[in-house]
Amino acid sequence: MVYTVETEIPAQLREQVGATFKQIGQVASTLPESTALWRSLSDSVLQLELGGYRFWYRVDRRDNIIVVVHIDDLERPNAA
Repeated sequence: MVYTVETEIPAQLREQVGATFKQIGQVASTLPESTALWRSLSDSVLQLELGGYRFWYRVDRRDNIIVVVHIDDLERPNAA
């Protein structure tokens, strides 16, 4: 997993997020490359809400990574 944004999230939450993205990556790796779902995934920004934060991410099949592109603190609506 790669973060392209800086954020201050609790260490325990960072571990949970990492474990969740690892599971997402494991499931995604079982999908055949020829499936239409991969075209959709590669063109989309997805969301994961966990621990009061929303993580916006992309699945990069070519580099075999999940890239977090934005994080919202849901308890502070005006925070970036």
